[in-house]
Amino acid sequence: MATAAREGEVRFFRHHSATAVNEVKQHVPAWVNVADAQYGYRAASAVLIDMALTGKRLPDAVIKQFLPKHLELFPAHDVGPRGLVTIAERFKYVVGGVNIRVLTDALTETLMALATDSIAKHPEHFAYAFAHVQNNPADLYLAALANSLNCSIELSVVEPQKEIPVKSTYNASKSLMTIAIKQEGSGFMPHVHQVGKMSTLANSHHAQKPSELSGSLKEKLSDALDKQSFKYGELVHKLSVMVHVGELHQSQLLMMYNGLINQDIEQGTQRDELVFASAEQKIPYHACNDMIFAIASSMVLSQTTIEKAFDLIADKADCAINNGGHDALFAAI
Repeated sequence: MATAAREGEVRFFRHHSATAVNEVKQHVPAWVNVADAQYGYRAASAVLIDMALTGKRLPDAVIKQFLPKHLELFPAHDVGPRGLVTIAERFKYVVGGVNIRVLTDALTETLMALATDSIAKHPEHFAYAFAHVQNNPADLYLAALANSLNCSIELSVVEPQKEIPVKSTYNASKSLMTIAIKQEGSGFMPHVHQVGKMSTLANSHHAQKPSELSGSLKEKLSDALDKQSFKYGELVHKLSVMVHVGELHQSQLLMMYNGLINQDIEQGTQRDELVFASAEQKIPYHACNDMIFAIASSMVLSQTTIEKAFDLIADKADCAINNGGHDALFAAI
């Protein structure tokens, strides 16, 4: 009898463990195919819905960026009680009351509309991405989407024959939340917890095709890029003259460079290349000139005036001027 009891206990324990493991597996986050060929908009929609389904806290400041617009475009999705409810509760009613495929398709359209509005209102914020839109369209669209949602978006691009993905973060200074998306070829996958439910989105017949920017929007972005390119040229000339006549010490130039680069990292505008250097312009391998180009690019992207740039070094200028170590470095180049 004692043996039978133990066997019964073992059988019960095994059954209970399998159930627990299955429940845990359902909430282990993973990259999921959601039939997204729309530069990450559909993947971002899946992340927002997944957070509501999983019970993860979605910041009110983020929900306020998209839910009013969504209910304006899709009033039938305004389900739930009409009484006083928080915006987070309102979104949970929407997620719980609308078919997940229908909601994902609709929310994708909402996010596309928000991002387009953001580009139209502030084309100067996205001129750099527009200049490279042929190489990576997602750079423009995800930058605009992150700005619209008031959050960060981390994109991991998996390239052929490379084990480590290339990561880019849009709107990095916004730390309310981060949406993680992986790109493989032309497809974008969200990092979600409700893997089973989100996997059903891969069979959607309503997945939107990539849309082109309107002519008027392209014109606004082109105008903004032209203005920024002109400003970049002016800054390069001014900084070069100041260094040449001794108004800007090389040690100060290095401190300005470091200060702006740290600022770019915090704001998420750092770039690995010299943004406004034209294909015809040969960048000299000289530390002083190289930093002038980088400083000018950073100032244009972050919309930092030359006065603010000098403020970054004002408190350390005397120390830098008296330090000859940096000058020795420049003299040796």
